[in-house]
Amino acid sequence: AHRTWLHWLHLATCFLERGELAPATHALNESMKLRPSLHAARHLAVTAPDKPTILARYWQAWELFEKTTDAQLLADPAALRAGVDFGREFAAWLTATETWPDLDQFLRRAQASRAGPTLMQKDRVLHAQAALAVHQNQSQAAMAILRSHCFATYGTDRQKLLNLWLAAHLQEKQAKVGNRNLTRLEIAHERTRIGCDGDQSAGLTAGANCLSGPPN
Repeated sequence: AHRTWLHWLHLATCFLERGELAPATHALNESMKLRPSLHAARHLAVTAPDKPTILARYWQAWELFEKTTDAQLLADPAALRAGVDFGREFAAWLTATETWPDLDQFLRRAQASRAGPTLMQKDRVLHAQAALAVHQNQSQAAMAILRSHCFATYGTDRQKLLNLWLAAHLQEKQAKVGNRNLTRLEIAHERTRIGCDGDQSAGLTAGANCLSGPPN
C-alpha cells in the first residue's frame, strides 16, 4: 500500500516501542526519503550505533529545524516547541559526551535561531553553556551562569552543577598561582572558602564531590 512520510514515521515509532530496531530504522529512512523531518532524524540519532553517526544525525535534525520558515511556525506552533525540546536534548548530549567544538557551534546557532529566546534559558542549555565556559577556561562566565539561575528542573543532576562551580573557582585559583599545579592543601582551602564541603569538616579528598554551591 502507498505510504506517506508520516505513515513511515508512525510505523517506526511503533517498531521502536516494541524494541524492533531494524524495521524501525528502515521505516525512518523511508520517511526521510519522502520528506526529511526533525523527528525522523532525531530517532535515527538516538538509535545510531556509534558516536559519529549520532552526531551527524543530530546535526541533520537541527538543520531541518533551522530551515523552518516563519510561516510554517505560525501555521504549526508545535514546530517551535519541537525545536526547543530537541535543542535541549542535543545540548545535553553534546555536554555529556564532551563534544566541545560542536557544542560551541550549536550554542551559537541556537542563540541565533527562532527558538533562541526560549531555548537558551532552559536548564539543560544553561548547564551546557556553563560546562563549555569551564572547558574554555572562562571561569567568570561559568560562575555567572551558575549563580544567576536556580535550575529548578534538576534533581540528582545538581551534583554536576556543584562540580562545575568548584572547577570554575579552582581555575581562578590556578590563574593566580601561575604555571605550577595547585597543591592539595590549596585545593582544600579553596573548597573551604567557597563552602564546597557544607557542614563537613575541611580536609576531604581533593577529588570529592562538592556538597554546596552557588547561592541560587
